[in-house]
Amino acid sequence: MHVRGRRNITIRCHDLLLCAVLVAGVAGAARAANEPAARYLAHQNACFRCHGVEKHKDGPTWKDVADKYRNDPGAEAHLTEHLATGLTVHLESGYERHHPIVKARDREQIRNLVEWILSIR
Repeated sequence: MHVRGRRNITIRCHDLLLCAVLVAGVAGAARAANEPAARYLAHQNACFRCHGVEKHKDGPTWKDVADKYRNDPGAEAHLTEHLATGLTVHLESGYERHHPIVKARDREQIRNLVEWILSIR
């Protein structure tokens, strides 16, 4: 398929696809998590009391969380909601409790924390 522009420029489908991939990549790079801000918010809310990046504590490691949600397109929204509203968590000990609500100026800070957690490899 060819599309002719006003200057008789031929644009092929694979050129359009390449442009879409480049735009998506730039948008993704612009959305990269701010790790220092995420860690600061986590420290302020005592998240590291129950979670380690790679060290197992009462809660799952954040690496395990990232691995669990890696291919889930709704992960960011779900985890942001989880941290902002205190949904129920099931502990390995068998107990259930409400996850503490992350206190932040705005939901963007929580979303940044979630983006950072999901970026852990």
